[in-house]
Amino acid sequence: MENMDERFEKMERQLRRWEATLDELTAGAHQPGAIPIRAELVDDLRAKHAAACAKVAELRAADAGQWDGLKAGADLVWDELEDAFAGLRA
Repeated sequence: MENMDERFEKMERQLRRWEATLDELTAGAHQPGAIPIRAELVDDLRAKHAAACAKVAELRAADAGQWDGLKAGADLVWDELEDAFAGLRA
């Protein structure tokens, strides 16, 4: 079973991968043969990414008594971001 530090590191690695994907989408949009992507979609993904980053930081700073209350909101934000990125591949 992973400890909390390992779990946060895993989440932060995934956030960095998603950020890199967003950067690639933005930079690649002007390349020949690039798949067209609407600016609104990238903006929505960036907003969801920022919300997930904030929730992870909030969870990391929380004490044990706050954990359960914050985790449900963090899971919701995380799932929304994960689904949004999965939708890019669909």
